Amino acid sequence: MDDPDGEDPREQYEEHVRSAPARRRCVLGERVDGRIPPCRGSLGKRRSTTGLPCSRDHAVPTRTQTAGTCGPSWRRPGVCPLFRPGTSPRPAGGTAPPHRQADTDGAPSRRASRSTCPTWPKRRHRLEDGGGDIGVFPTQADPESRAHSVAGAPCRRTQVHWRCVMRADRSHESRDGHVLVLDAGSSSLHIALFAADGERVADRDASEPPGPGAAAELRNFLSEVPAPAAVGHRIVHSGPHLTGHTLIDTPVRALLEDVADLAPLHVTPALRVVDAARELLPDIPHVACFDTVFHKDLPAQARTYAVPERWRAEYGLRRYGFHGLSYSWALQRTAQALGRPVDNLQVVLVHMGGGCSACAVRNGHSVDTTMGLTPLEGLVMSRRSGSLDPGALLWLQRRHGLSTAELDDTLHRHSGLLGLSGTSGDTRDLVRARAEGDAAAALALATFTLSCRRGIASMAASLDRLDALVFTGEIGEDQPEVREEICSALTVLGVRGGLLVPELEDLMREGLRRIDQAVRSVPVLVVATGEIQQIAAETRRVLGVADRTR
Repeated sequence: MDDPDGEDPREQYEEHVRSAPARRRCVLGERVDGRIPPCRGSLGKRRSTTGLPCSRDHAVPTRTQTAGTCGPSWRRPGVCPLFRPGTSPRPAGGTAPPHRQADTDGAPSRRASRSTCPTWPKRRHRLEDGGGDIGVFPTQADPESRAHSVAGAPCRRTQVHWRCVMRADRSHESRDGHVLVLDAGSSSLHIALFAADGERVADRDASEPPGPGAAAELRNFLSEVPAPAAVGHRIVHSGPHLTGHTLIDTPVRALLEDVADLAPLHVTPALRVVDAARELLPDIPHVACFDTVFHKDLPAQARTYAVPERWRAEYGLRRYGFHGLSYSWALQRTAQALGRPVDNLQVVLVHMGGGCSACAVRNGHSVDTTMGLTPLEGLVMSRRSGSLDPGALLWLQRRHGLSTAELDDTLHRHSGLLGLSGTSGDTRDLVRARAEGDAAAALALATFTLSCRRGIASMAASLDRLDALVFTGEIGEDQPEVREEICSALTVLGVRGGLLVPELEDLMREGLRRIDQAVRSVPVLVVATGEIQQIAAETRRVLGVADRTR
């Protein structure tokens, strides 16, 4: 989506990296005789950071504002710092806020007083008040006059509202253009930070599913790593209006909210994380990286459902396809391993994890895939059913009175391997249980591997030849029994069993292994999952920054 302000994202990104030490001063400018002068911007609006009306009659500053001001938050016009007339910049109690001082390395001084507020985590924060004083404070004085302590002094301010922002003056750490990657799922949040050369600086799997605690988890992570210059978010579904990875602004955020019900397990929690990250890091670009973009050029015959034209036109029924970030990464690694250009490859990629799908790639482009309008269609998955006879669902509603909510919950959370086995959706558990004689586990694995073979064969039908079969995803990289059972029954495609079993540690270190060993068989490769790295690379591309990882 185009920048509504007509500015070059690359220039904004680079300016952010260059000017990190200069930001965080008063949005309204320097004090004059102890008073805050009116804004020098050109937009005659009254804004507040908390949604409350601003009592100061001034214009909102713009990006062309004179030196000495911090400039607006990313993608938001300059915001009113909520400093009301007649109030003091000091907390009631007489103790001034402790100013942030800088050590020689540009980091915040350890000499600065820490907040003793019992209602806020022990985390060093920068706060802006209306006069440009910057200190180490709790997140925000309660607008409803909750009393708490700031720098050891009781604070009962009801007039001044403090806006918390993550510190951004660690410019020596952010000049490299570190990219923060956030990958939120229904029950997990993976956080990673990448340097400009693609090196993973740090990562963390959140202890709680995305929710109210996501901000705290992210805040704790950011307190331990170099400051990021951009954030990349994995968003599973782009909907019909976004066909490329894009900067997140208010219109884009609204479009994502509108399509959340097409992938409720993924998009809804991801948006919670997007909102938390934009609140904590408002002055750097946030980029939405979509799983659907890889499939945006699906041929008409592959993306079209055989339903009336009115359904397709009015309701937007069509195939989108998913796991695109994983496929993008795996395709590049496969081309490197085979020593062939991407645009001269015809391969079937199979992503097997919590969600499972297959994709046919011809000359660098997705031409068919098993997932559809939603990530529920296609292969049997860990807890999702995969494809079902639509008539069966109609029958369940008519004959047994199952509600839409019951069908939704069961098909998304209680089906797949879990529904078949009755015990687990994890193939590792099921392989062990099958070895111990568990018939339900054996049936679950047999149904799963047959579903995968069907998917692979149907994808091969969209190709002229099969140059390689590629496995990725958690099951694909870490379950040799499943790979063997799939490949040993695909001789019709020239794929053979008797696969090598690389050590997982070696695979993670090297990123890829070729595992076929039969003479004149189709190459079979395993690629370590690379969605996180791909998000970092796509984020840099959106910002026009060179990707040094290739």
